[in-house]
Amino acid sequence: MFSGSRTVVSSKLPAPNLDCENDLSACETASELHLLAYRIPQVCKLCGLGRTSIYAAIKSGELIARRYRRCTVVLAEDLAAFLRGLPKTR
Repeated sequence: MFSGSRTVVSSKLPAPNLDCENDLSACETASELHLLAYRIPQVCKLCGLGRTSIYAAIKSGELIARRYRRCTVVLAEDLAAFLRGLPKTR
């Protein structure tokens, strides 16, 4: 066992704001918004679609993906164009 001093955290500290639906800056993906390209798991997080849907869009040509060695990436501008091209709902 480790025999060291314990760190006591005060309960008076304000809770972090993790309301991702209303404040994107609090989300894990906020730092990813300024990337030039995203890997497939990041694309899924950013647009809320699953892996299968993303790969189907790539296969059909709706979403342009690029390969670097073993990594599949989607440029931010291609992802934005894909999302803009989706049909609007009423």
